Amino acid sequence: VKAAAVAAVLVGLLAGLHAARRLPNGEMVMASVASEEDEEEEEEERDLYDFPVYTAAEKELLVVGCGALGIWAAKKWKTYRGLDAPVYGETRTNATHDYLDDEGILPQVKGADLGMGK
Repeated sequence: VKAAAVAAVLVGLLAGLHAARRLPNGEMVMASVASEEDEEEEEEERDLYDFPVYTAAEKELLVVGCGALGIWAAKKWKTYRGLDAPVYGETRTNATHDYLDDEGILPQVKGADLGMGK
């Protein structure tokens, strides 16, 4: 079941047209993302359900090659895992690190020790 959920999330991220959504029973489904108004309605819906509380390690994400798609994925991750979820954006250079910082992503140059899971 987990492999199918991961595959569904990856397909959605690559297409850029869908976002993963966790149902109250823990099942992952794909939901279309259309507009800011739709996202506001989704946020109100999420408030109606009792979503699981994630541990610190379950909130962490490393985005390798943090370009436009990686930033989009990181924002979606924070939407569903909480704004306090640490998201690391790995890049080859530090050219975009100021922008990543502004987006709430912790920039790292490839090969740096991230200290994840500690």
